[in-house]
Amino acid sequence: MYLKRIEMTGFKSFADRTVLELQKGLTAIVGPNGSGKSNIVEAIRWTLGEPNARELRSEKMTDVIFGGSKQRRAKNFAQVQLVFAEEEQPEEEIVIARSVQRNGDSRYEMNQQSCRRKDIQRFFQQHGMGRESLSIISQGKIEEILDEKPVQRRKIIEEVAGIRHYQEEQKKAEQKLKETDQHLERLADILYELEKQRSPLEKAATKAQTAKEWQEKKEVLEKELLAWKVQTTKKDLEQLTKQGQKEVRAFQELEEKLDAIQKERVQKEAQYQQAKFDQEAQQQEFQQFQQQWNQWQTSYEVEKERTKQQLARKEEYEAQKEEIATQLEENLAQEKAQKKDYQQQKADLTKQAQKEKEWLAQYTTEKEKAQALKEDQQEQYFALLQEKTKWQNQLQEIEKEAQKAEFQKEKREEQKNAYRKSLQQLEKEAERQVIQQKTWEEELQTYKENQVQFLKEKETQQQQQKEAQKQLAYWEKEKVKNTTALESMQKAYQEQTSYHQGVRTVLAQDWEGIYGVVGQLAEVDPMYQTALEVALGAQTQHIVVENEAVAKQAIQFLYEKKKGRATFIPLSVIRPRQFPKKEYEKIALMDGFIGLASELLQFAPEYEVLSAYLVGQIVIAKDWDHALLIAKALRYQYKVVTCKGEIVQTGGALTGGRQRKEAHLLAEKNQMKAYKEAIQQAEEKVLDYQHLQEEGLKQAEENERVMQENEANLRQVQFFLTEEERQKEQREKEIQEIKTELYLLGKEATQQIDWQKEAKEAKEKVQQLEQEVQQCLQAMERQKVEWEKVQEALQKTQEKWSQQQLLVVQCRQEVKQKEKDLQQQQEQITRLRQQQALWEQRLQELSFATKTETEWQKEKAAYEAQSQAWQEKIQQQKTMIVTLEKTCHQLLQTHQELQLQQQNEDFALGKRVEEKKAMEEELQTVLSYIQKQYQCSAEVVQQTWKQPHDVKAAKEEYEALQRSLVQLGSVDTEAYDRFLEVEERYQFMNEQKNDLVTAKEQLLETMRLLEEEMKHKFIVTFEKVNAKFQELFPKMFHGGRAQLILTEPNQPLETGLDLVVEPKGKKEKHLRLLSGGERALTAITLLLATIQVRPVPFCVLDEVEAALDEANVRRFALYLQNFCQEEQFLMITHRKGTMEVAQDLYGISMNQEGCSQVLSVRLGEKNETMYHD
Repeated sequence: MYLKRIEMTGFKSFADRTVLELQKGLTAIVGPNGSGKSNIVEAIRWTLGEPNARELRSEKMTDVIFGGSKQRRAKNFAQVQLVFAEEEQPEEEIVIARSVQRNGDSRYEMNQQSCRRKDIQRFFQQHGMGRESLSIISQGKIEEILDEKPVQRRKIIEEVAGIRHYQEEQKKAEQKLKETDQHLERLADILYELEKQRSPLEKAATKAQTAKEWQEKKEVLEKELLAWKVQTTKKDLEQLTKQGQKEVRAFQELEEKLDAIQKERVQKEAQYQQAKFDQEAQQQEFQQFQQQWNQWQTSYEVEKERTKQQLARKEEYEAQKEEIATQLEENLAQEKAQKKDYQQQKADLTKQAQKEKEWLAQYTTEKEKAQALKEDQQEQYFALLQEKTKWQNQLQEIEKEAQKAEFQKEKREEQKNAYRKSLQQLEKEAERQVIQQKTWEEELQTYKENQVQFLKEKETQQQQQKEAQKQLAYWEKEKVKNTTALESMQKAYQEQTSYHQGVRTVLAQDWEGIYGVVGQLAEVDPMYQTALEVALGAQTQHIVVENEAVAKQAIQFLYEKKKGRATFIPLSVIRPRQFPKKEYEKIALMDGFIGLASELLQFAPEYEVLSAYLVGQIVIAKDWDHALLIAKALRYQYKVVTCKGEIVQTGGALTGGRQRKEAHLLAEKNQMKAYKEAIQQAEEKVLDYQHLQEEGLKQAEENERVMQENEANLRQVQFFLTEEERQKEQREKEIQEIKTELYLLGKEATQQIDWQKEAKEAKEKVQQLEQEVQQCLQAMERQKVEWEKVQEALQKTQEKWSQQQLLVVQCRQEVKQKEKDLQQQQEQITRLRQQQALWEQRLQELSFATKTETEWQKEKAAYEAQSQAWQEKIQQQKTMIVTLEKTCHQLLQTHQELQLQQQNEDFALGKRVEEKKAMEEELQTVLSYIQKQYQCSAEVVQQTWKQPHDVKAAKEEYEALQRSLVQLGSVDTEAYDRFLEVEERYQFMNEQKNDLVTAKEQLLETMRLLEEEMKHKFIVTFEKVNAKFQELFPKMFHGGRAQLILTEPNQPLETGLDLVVEPKGKKEKHLRLLSGGERALTAITLLLATIQVRPVPFCVLDEVEAALDEANVRRFALYLQNFCQEEQFLMITHRKGTMEVAQDLYGISMNQEGCSQVLSVRLGEKNETMYHD
């Protein structure tokens, strides 16, 4: 398929109907700036579906309609038709048309059938064209390719690969996926609400019957378990009594063994300590001797090595001195020879440079003369051709005007009178209409403003409702989450699970005079919570009591019950521990000082003394560095704690590191307080957003009603205005036509022109210009022969100049190298002289040792004998200490084992007594419960009640039944009907959710397949374009090579596209390092490669060769000429080289009426045709 014809009417500067007949091959459009050449390109782009008026150099779409001039009135519409045909059947045409009216109405047509812009764009996309495709290439497109980043440049491959359709499908799929997720989210909220209703209703429906069955089963299990409990408890009491007697006897035997071993261990430890003391004294004496021995050995080795090095240096210095003297003589001789060669090379360079200037001047003069002569001939030819066309147009106009004058002369006066009467009536009607239209427009503007305001308010209310719903759900979830956490923490706090056993036992008694533990009574700032937890340590579980008597009573109770230990703080006897005032004043102004722990730990007034008593002498610091400075200022006499919990202990010890996360009373209180505040805030937010939703719904209903009324009024006024506008346009059109006709009739009446004379003069002028054109063509042929001869002469001159220039460059390089060698030689001589003086100085500085080797050996033997004696003595002492240490360790281990065994026996004995007492109490409790609940004695239970076969299973079942009955609570008889209703809706919503999940999976699979297809098409197209680009580049540049590269080859859908080129005779360069002409020609080559990979029906080139020089323009034009055998090109150009190879040449000019006119020349057939309607 190819573009056969372009028809334009009223489009921009083409006011009249203009037709451009196109053929396969290259068609060039030429003309001066502002004549309307680019309007042809914009007409094509507009018809392809361009929606943006700014891309067509317009503010709004109606600006493409011819706006009129001083001599021509404006058009009311614009229309462009693109006619396509198949090469095999050119008579079957496809006509694509687009038109626009002054009132903004726009219309697309395909084969005279109305269609949508989407249909037009889809048609062109199927044939590789579009408003953003590579079928229309402007100079701006070239610059865009050069300046774009690699990621933006990848759209070239995407366009050629045709994956834009896949990208649009992917966007649609992503939008559908987003909508599906939103539906799923809404369904999840609904299901969440239904589940909250469904679960309690289902439980309530089956609650009554389940409660009855569980109660009966529970009573049976309870009787069996009680019978089993009575029997097993009695047996266990008998066994415990026998076991206790054995353990008492074993405990007494262990005490006797411990006494004997302790006496022996004390005696051996005294001997061991004396032996250790003796060993330390010997060790000190031996270390003193060892230091003397080491000092002597060091002195000996140093002196020996120094003497050896001095002798070696002397030999080395003498050898270096002789070698430097020899090199110095050789370098002086070389320096003299190099100076002579340098002078000779410099003289040769001067002669070669003079020759180079003479050749360059000769070459430049010859080339300028030949070029100027050729350009003058071409300008003369085109000037004659243009003058000839002008006179031909004038001749045709004269002939037409003469014919019109003959026919219209008789009717002119009658038409004038009729036009004047009609004009008066129309002007009166127009004045009345202006007044009415102004009234309607004011009302319309008012209704439109109201409608816009209503829509904005509606959108704002919808956003507010949506946000309120979202916030309401969020705060309800927050309330449930915090309530659950608070209940869990309160339960643990009430059950006192984090307390020690002794503390738990005392607090459970609820005695008078016990106020609680420190952690319960204290209040702290969360900011200092960690520091105060560390400062208090285990004191948080100390029990605060009224006086010593209460504390004594509680301790006695713990001892008797064997329930562990606890620490008590009697308020009647404790006194505050005051921090010295002088020390406080010393650190109060130091950086990082926060305060005393007693100032940050708060109690109720009745317990105020606890702050100073517990942490009155502990300092709180900001961090480690400040804590160390404060502790140093206090001379390490007081404990300092940082906010993170690190400690500088009294005396200077440091404690720190990562703390193990565990429950703490202070943290629990602060956390519960935070949960309560969060719950209160959530409740307030829920009420606020519920109220906001109710108010929003009421306001939305009122706004909707008012908006509907305003919309009805708006439609009515728009109808009246449309009718008035249509009548106004019709009337103005009639008035303008009448005025135009009157003007033309008056002009024709006053004109007195001798049409015969003017026609004769125009014909003579045309014939004269025809002869001059032929003479100019003959002169150009002769000049062409002379130009070829000049080119041969210029080629020879250029070769001689190039050779001379090469000789000059080589000579300059040799002179520079000689200068460099001479300078290096002189520097080498200077260094040799300096080294010679240095070696002389070093020989004079050498010195040697005076002590003999025999004297050194005697001193060494004496030291070795003394060392051997000391080592034997120390080894004997070590052996004795090891023996004593081993004996003490064995005795200690035996003593510890017996102590541990004794503790175990004591613990076991106490445990047996406690277990026996607990069993007796438990048995009595069980019998009392049986007597109270079932009115039966122990004898009756043993004789008549059955025992369970599996006690463990029976207990678990009983406990489960008991928990279940407690959880059931009261029974609701109407819950079943409500449960069925909710269950039905829940199942329906769940099915909807499953359908949406399935649809989501299908969408994800579709997106995955689209992505794989896009990757495949992108990679395949890239390889083809790269191959074509590598093939075309050497042809366009007469050598060299180039390639396309992907910045991220492993990610085809995100990678960028870059170009690396290597013009002939140059190194490989990036695109930004090339010259302007090279960059433009490279971009043109890439675009032509893409067109070869994916051919298009036609290609429009808008001054793409503007940045090229004449040689590259000629090369580009010749390539287009060869390429046009398969493709169709329409090219806007100012360059002569492009015009010379075009098959058809259209000239665009601007006439006096401000309208573009077209002149076509078929260069291949040497004929001329005028297209004008």
